Amino acid sequence: MQTFNATMMMSESGQPAVMETAVEDEGTILVRRFLAGEERAFDELVMRYQTYVYNVCLQMLANPSDAEDTAQNVFVAVYKSLPRFRMQSKVSTWIYRIAVNQCISWRRGRREELPIEMEISDPSPDFEDAEKRREISYLLQKLAPHYRAVLVLKYYRELSYEEIAEILAWSPDKVKCYLHRARNIFKKLYEAEFGGKQ
Repeated sequence: MQTFNATMMMSESGQPAVMETAVEDEGTILVRRFLAGEERAFDELVMRYQTYVYNVCLQMLANPSDAEDTAQNVFVAVYKSLPRFRMQSKVSTWIYRIAVNQCISWRRGRREELPIEMEISDPSPDFEDAEKRREISYLLQKLAPHYRAVLVLKYYRELSYEEIAEILAWSPDKVKCYLHRARNIFKKLYEAEFGGKQ
């Protein structure tokens, strides 16, 4: 459901200056309800985004327990940050940015090897083969966090360059550059680890 929101901006003289229009998505509506004092709206926000956030965390961390803990931390951070959310980006983009940053912070704080086993909750048709998924998951964990993030957001979440840029607070050109580097590094790792088998 989308609603049309139009507000009149007033200049310093009190005269109408600019007409601002925006189409609000469900996430924005939930945030506005929460900020207006409706606590239940936050529960709805969590229900709306929890699966997606968990899947991003799982793909970044490769451990269901760690992904669950990190996803919970994401929503704690969202709850604490909502009063400062300026509505300049989509709520979903803002939440995913928090999720990616939480995963990167978690990985930086933990230096030991992570488990290799990971089941992708919603694999794309290209990754139907279970052995191939395990190989890809294993190699993703060897990548630096930002390279892993761009690959996960592009190929598992199927986001555009612009959406990834907004989530990571980068320019679309930086996303393309990191994605290019990440693909090359991944390809070299794959060839070294698995002998280039397809």
